[in-house]
Amino acid sequence: MTAEDCILFYRKAQCIHRDCHLNWLKENLNPILRALDPNMNISWSCQTCMKNYMNMLLGWYDRKEKENDVKKKTSVSRKKKKQTKRKN
Repeated sequence: MTAEDCILFYRKAQCIHRDCHLNWLKENLNPILRALDPNMNISWSCQTCMKNYMNMLLGWYDRKEKENDVKKKTSVSRKKKKQTKRKN
């Protein structure tokens, strides 16, 4: 399971998958949280703190996906004008 899979699972179920044990969380999610805020003291033992961390990771994931979507869209689509019937 990847960090992205864990975040998406949390979005759907509002809980952490059973494969994501404490050491896995520390190894895979702490570097992302440290990148967001280097001064953060991360403790996965508190349920409220865990929910806050996961919400931060959801925001990080959404920003990452938005950047990827912007990079993928290179051409701009334009609406065609409707042609009205001419009166004779």
